[in-house]
Amino acid sequence: MHYRFFKIAIQDCQAIITMLEKTELNATKRLWIKGIIIDLRFRISEDIHLSNLLRLEIVNHLEKIQGDHDGATSTILINDMQGLIRLLEQIVDVKIRIDIFFARPVTAVFLLLVYHQLRKYESVDVRIIAIDYYPADIYQSDGQFEQLVTFLESAGVEYIPYSEYDVFQELPDAVFYSFHNHTYMMPLHLQHSTLIPILNRTMFLEYALNPNDVLIYDSNYSSTPYTWLQFRTSEFSYNAITWGSQDIVTGHPLMDLSHQVFSGEKKISIPEEWIRLSAGKTTLLWNVNPVIHSDNSINFVGTKEMIIKTLKLLSDICNRYRSIFIIFRPHPLCFFSDLQIKFSELQAQIVVDQNPDSYPALFLADAFIGESSSLYAQFLPSHRPGLILNTPNYYNDYCDFIFWTQTNMTSKQEDIFEFIDNLTSDYSSMLRPITEIDKYCLGPMDGKSSQRISVSIVKKFYEEEIAFIRKYRPEMIDGITRMESLP
Repeated sequence: MHYRFFKIAIQDCQAIITMLEKTELNATKRLWIKGIIIDLRFRISEDIHLSNLLRLEIVNHLEKIQGDHDGATSTILINDMQGLIRLLEQIVDVKIRIDIFFARPVTAVFLLLVYHQLRKYESVDVRIIAIDYYPADIYQSDGQFEQLVTFLESAGVEYIPYSEYDVFQELPDAVFYSFHNHTYMMPLHLQHSTLIPILNRTMFLEYALNPNDVLIYDSNYSSTPYTWLQFRTSEFSYNAITWGSQDIVTGHPLMDLSHQVFSGEKKISIPEEWIRLSAGKTTLLWNVNPVIHSDNSINFVGTKEMIIKTLKLLSDICNRYRSIFIIFRPHPLCFFSDLQIKFSELQAQIVVDQNPDSYPALFLADAFIGESSSLYAQFLPSHRPGLILNTPNYYNDYCDFIFWTQTNMTSKQEDIFEFIDNLTSDYSSMLRPITEIDKYCLGPMDGKSSQRISVSIVKKFYEEEIAFIRKYRPEMIDGITRMESLP
């Protein structure tokens, strides 16, 4: 039985007992009690986590209460409800139910790390809900749901299709999902403004590693009292869990993937064509961001023109440097059908990365050239050189400024050639160490961010529920005390 239902059942029983002790039993109150018992019986009958024997024992007790109900005195009903509480306390295994909403494959990759961490705790029941509200989003990237399902199935994890899920019926103890910058793309019943009155624990994980993006779409986000997991700008660190005045620096699970990849813990499959074409060459990962309208929607015409202009520049670079291999990765990955002819005309030194997983390109690249984006943050743990383009209009605040200005930056095309010259002549001098500013903005980058997040989620839950848990489920406290605390 999941915790929320267990607590509701106990509180309903207590409410009935209190009412029977303080007021006289009448037809209206009998009807109210009957409704609660019928609802409890339905929920118990539908609870797939209960064993058949246990379910039968509780249902039999509820049927006895129903049988006694019409002619029973207050004393008899009080005894019946006290017996039900004892039954629930003694024999029901209670778990915290956390539902994680998976949407885009790009966010599923790092949400899966948190999922696996939460599954390690005996007191947690974590489920994946596969969301299909991105069949054609502002990026016009068809097939997102199909890619997500393929990813989840290849990862060997179970999931519930969103079409079979009703958050109002399920009422999990917590909901966790990636904000991904686009709250207005969610259906109404997944808007966190709608969820909060129903679930008092709704957790958001920002994908872009920049908390300012959240505030662009919802200025009330940081002040929402019930949202106790959020990545936001704080005086202590960017990637921090915050509730009340407390900040806990966790880092972002996306950086865990980078740590695993660049430390050699995770093996990356590189396309054989890339391996062949890059042999003996310096490999550049070249990333471009879309052109954005003033309302933050994508300017598709302007973006296509920008990509075509960039392809011309890449061609000029390849003609000048025969020892260069370029992996071109436009963001978003939605222009392939319109630009296939242009892509097919590229010389052999250039390939277009159409893989939803960016890590093969990140791992193979000797250097990064592109605009400021989370892709460069993912590349940062490699210590390899980077050149950030078109920077003057980027800075949102002081932390953005100090983070990006640590890296080679330019708005002039001639600086790109100088950067490549240095790469090919004195590569070791171009390597970039991790700094304390990096750790401030991105978290510790030690591969344990997802573990910190899961520990913080569960510990915070226990903190808020400790009075009820200590009284009715004291054995659950043992699990939280054994959880590892990370620096």
